[in-house]
Amino acid sequence: MKSLRIKFIAIISLIIILILSISGYIIITQKKRELSYDIYLKARSFAELTVSEIIDNYNIYYKSQSFIHFNRKIQNIFALNPDIERIQIANYNSEILYDSIDDISSNKSIKKIVNDEMVIRLKDIKPSIKTENRIVYLIKNTSDGSYKYTNKEEINIETIQNTEKIDNIVYPYTDNQTRVIYYVSYDNLLERIYETTFKIALILFISFVIGVIISFIFADKIIKPINKLTKGLNEIAKGNLKYRVKVRVKDEIKTLADGFNKMAEDLSISTKAMIEKEKISKELEIAKKIQDNLLPPLPKIPGLHIAASVKPAEEVGGDCYDFIEASEDNTMFYLADVTGHGVPAGLIVAITNALFYTMLKFYKNTRDIIIQINNILKEKTESNMFVTAVLCDWNHKNKTLKYTSAGHEQIIHFQSNQKKSVLCPAGGMALGMFPKISKYVKEEKILLNNDDVIIIYSDGIPEAWSSDTEMLGMKKFQKIVDSICNKYSDPKDIHDQIIKQVKQFMGKYPQADDITLIVAKHVL
Repeated sequence: MKSLRIKFIAIISLIIILILSISGYIIITQKKRELSYDIYLKARSFAELTVSEIIDNYNIYYKSQSFIHFNRKIQNIFALNPDIERIQIANYNSEILYDSIDDISSNKSIKKIVNDEMVIRLKDIKPSIKTENRIVYLIKNTSDGSYKYTNKEEINIETIQNTEKIDNIVYPYTDNQTRVIYYVSYDNLLERIYETTFKIALILFISFVIGVIISFIFADKIIKPINKLTKGLNEIAKGNLKYRVKVRVKDEIKTLADGFNKMAEDLSISTKAMIEKEKISKELEIAKKIQDNLLPPLPKIPGLHIAASVKPAEEVGGDCYDFIEASEDNTMFYLADVTGHGVPAGLIVAITNALFYTMLKFYKNTRDIIIQINNILKEKTESNMFVTAVLCDWNHKNKTLKYTSAGHEQIIHFQSNQKKSVLCPAGGMALGMFPKISKYVKEEKILLNNDDVIIIYSDGIPEAWSSDTEMLGMKKFQKIVDSICNKYSDPKDIHDQIIKQVKQFMGKYPQADDITLIVAKHVL
């Protein structure tokens, strides 16, 4: 956790330094501009106020060679503005009459100005200012004393900006023959900038130290609860789901600690639920294996080629089928569909499967078998659990299929000679609903010709949904059967294509019920 403390302190310190640095830069930049413009204004005012005094002292003392008095006067004038580092007196003909940097103990030879730019300015009767990039001429408004900024041709231009540095000012004397040249220095400005920078750096250092101390205090208050949370996580990782974190703060850390404790509690509950779910999952897996073992291998039935499958909606389904040899000439098979799906339906499936297998040994008529199974299911199952079924009896000698329906879906009989299917009579009563159903059930007969196909299915096929509003239905299903039976001859191909097209219709919509399908084709 030391690294987190260091990161916290570093971030706070960096923020303080960044804020103060930006603030210092803005302050220094603004101050530099203000002082720079202030130097210009003072230099211009200084030139305007002292030009007469300088020329008068020059005429009185300098020309009479009273150099000590003249020097004293000039020094007094210099003291009025420390930003003026040099003064020159020149005449209209560009001759330097006096230069403050020269030794004035004796008259010096007159120097001639050869700078063309300065020559032009000395010949002009208007005051002029030389900046780093341009020359500006001043025209004073006699009414209010303000200045108008022009070029040599007296065309108005922009005023002196606070970012411009002044090199010198040429100010004419009233005799229009003499000029004073004032040279401006920015050394004092730099000194003041350095002083300001030093003060800001000192403030920055002090703020940094204070920030580090404050950051350390706050980081410690934050890190201690985090250490407790870390310890709690380690305890949870070890499997101690009863461990709880206690913190005294009443801020977001407290919210985090409460969330951690709630997580530990939920994790304890979830772990118990997960163990129980795993247990149930294992039991369902075993139940599915048992149910799969109840489904028989497809038998070889004289005169019939068979294909069949069950696709449960959950791990354990509520549909089943079986093929049982009843005699030398007869084979019985059925498809049963228990209401609902899942474990309860799976248990009823197992019971129903055993009942069919048992009753076939005592009864040879499909109607009698259905009636007897109903009596037992009514006694042994809940009233809300019932089974629809269809029991078929195939006699390969007379090519006759007898069947009894117990409230099940209608058998589809595809007649090869007509190249279309018909729905066989349904009827009957679901098993386990009522105690006596003999008057409701009836054995029907189907005469099969060569290549005729029998389709037996659970309601999961016609009741397949592609959306919340669209269901497959019997009409579409019968059209699918006709199309496939006219195209394919092998029962397995017919079976697989039916399942494929039902799945295509459903798309990504979840399977709501078990899907079971038996395809039987009569072949000579």
